[in-house]
Amino acid sequence: NPNLRPSRDYSTQLTYIFRQKYIFNVSYVYDKDVARQLGYLSPDSLVLIYKTLNWNYEKRFSVSSVIPVDFGSFLKSRLTLDGTYQQDKDNHYYNISFNRHKWFVYIGLNNSFKLSPSLQLNIDGNYISSPMQGMYDLTAMWGVSAGLKWTFARRNADLTLKGNDIFNTSYCNVHMNQGLQRLHMDFTPDNRYVSLSFVYRFGGYKAKEHKKLDTSRFGQK
Repeated sequence: NPNLRPSRDYSTQLTYIFRQKYIFNVSYVYDKDVARQLGYLSPDSLVLIYKTLNWNYEKRFSVSSVIPVDFGSFLKSRLTLDGTYQQDKDNHYYNISFNRHKWFVYIGLNNSFKLSPSLQLNIDGNYISSPMQGMYDLTAMWGVSAGLKWTFARRNADLTLKGNDIFNTSYCNVHMNQGLQRLHMDFTPDNRYVSLSFVYRFGGYKAKEHKKLDTSRFGQK
């Protein structure tokens, strides 16, 4: 599209770290003249048009946190929570206009189980409620992945088996129901895969000695 205009993107965020492990974040993004592509159903013929156009703007306001939780040496977990408010606006999208806004949430949980000194199991899961993009409404998504790592040969070697998106649910379907723009796209992808990796760390490496940092002015010992 030769008529595209450059977008102007503004963002700011504030991050607070509590006790050096709990993270809290607030962010705001404003993209003026943002360029996006949506499907458009022609009113004159059975044609679905895809063309990148400038919108008036896209706004996002997010509040998120990362909370680690340890259950002794057996289980270490990290919980990620995010709530986002999004607003998309365009006054002249072909022959229509839209001004839509929506809240959606993201939840992620990473778990590391220490089964033995040499065996570690990782199970990760995530969920995102139905977000949107312009006139699109996207369905909710969730996924689970897992990995098993065996460390041996005097802790110099790692053998890792991973399974990604075990239940094949990390995708969304698209729906649009705005006036005469009525569209449903249902996908049937297969994002699952299994990988096996081997890492060996050769001995003999010695780290260089560096001058110790003087932290006395910070009141630390």
